[in-house]
Amino acid sequence: MYDRTYYATHPDMMECVSNDELRDRYLIQGLFRDGECVLNYTHAERFVIGGVAVASGSVKLPDQTEPASAAGHPFLERREMAIVNVGKVDGKVTVDGETFELGNKDCLYVTMSAKDVQFSGDGARFYLASCPAHQAYTTRKLGIADANALERGSLAESNERTIFQLVIPGICDSAQLVMGLTVLKPGSVWNTMPPHIHERRSEIY
Repeated sequence: MYDRTYYATHPDMMECVSNDELRDRYLIQGLFRDGECVLNYTHAERFVIGGVAVASGSVKLPDQTEPASAAGHPFLERREMAIVNVGKVDGKVTVDGETFELGNKDCLYVTMSAKDVQFSGDGARFYLASCPAHQAYTTRKLGIADANALERGSLAESNERTIFQLVIPGICDSAQLVMGLTVLKPGSVWNTMPPHIHERRSEIY
């Protein structure tokens, strides 16, 4: 079911590795393949990061295939998920028969225990993040206008950007997943450099 599994490593183990080795261990590539739902699993918080590129028709979020005892069970049986339309084409996500239309940068929070998730809209691209959940909340759409917008950085440092907080307490209830979207201002090239860690949370960009 997973395109690749990424393993947790201690920071000290990374002191002498090359850039190529760092990229191999941590960079998730190939998220968007036409007509597929691509999922990657990381042992950091048991995150699943994925992408859906709709070519035509619809693409289904696959059922679990591992462990063997869970094979055939819905992917979100014990997980929650956030979906952001990162493409230029409007798309639709149908959750257990209810359809949500997502424009560019719109988000959909999908609750734990959702059984059937379908993506549609020819040419649409969706970015997915999922982690384990202990409680079910309400599946809901979050337009970019609903987000908590934070202005950060400066043009002088080439990192002027807006952070749109979407799935976050006070905006959208969730068990533990938090989702945001960063939009760079013209002339800025912000990234996550220099490399750093957070002791109280895991982040995936």
